[in-house]
Amino acid sequence: MLAAGTGRTDITPPIGIAHAGWGAQSHEGAEGIDMPLTITALVIESSGNTSASERIAILDIDTCMLVDAYDIVIRRAVNEATGIPHSNQRIAYTHTHSGPIEGLSWIAQGSEMIKPWFDSMGPASAKAVEEAISKLTDVRVDSGPVIVKSTSIVGLSVIRVKFLQAATPMVLLIMKCSSLQSMILRVNPSQP
Repeated sequence: MLAAGTGRTDITPPIGIAHAGWGAQSHEGAEGIDMPLTITALVIESSGNTSASERIAILDIDTCMLVDAYDIVIRRAVNEATGIPHSNQRIAYTHTHSGPIEGLSWIAQGSEMIKPWFDSMGPASAKAVEEAISKLTDVRVDSGPVIVKSTSIVGLSVIRVKFLQAATPMVLLIMKCSSLQSMILRVNPSQP
């Protein structure tokens, strides 16, 4: 049997930060907060096994892009806080345009806020994973393919994690773009 837990940390950037936005936007800095941005973590282990080196952490981060340097910082922070090896961490980002983007060159207003926001992702990711570990509980896992008619998607899979103590399962939607690339499209945010 498997055990799993979920955790979530708020990473909503401050008002005024340079906004990734879209090409037709008429503003540079974020003017308000419509919805929070978060890091959601799912930790999985064999039930009864508490060895950090055998745990798996899946992180879903609300950001437009995640460059290698921040990927490394996040993995290191999670490893230092929890002992979960870098190789057992799966980090995905949502590609939201509702927050900042690393390396913007055309937006000046609020650009000084971008680096501190990205720097906060390592500790925030570790916090989400630690919360997920604290909530580990026995689960049942189901999976299956989804039929998709698209020339750009090779396959779509759904993994459902049913928390035995909860009414609503967690759903991971995984898209396979090619034989080498796949991405987590969404980790259902309604889980404890």
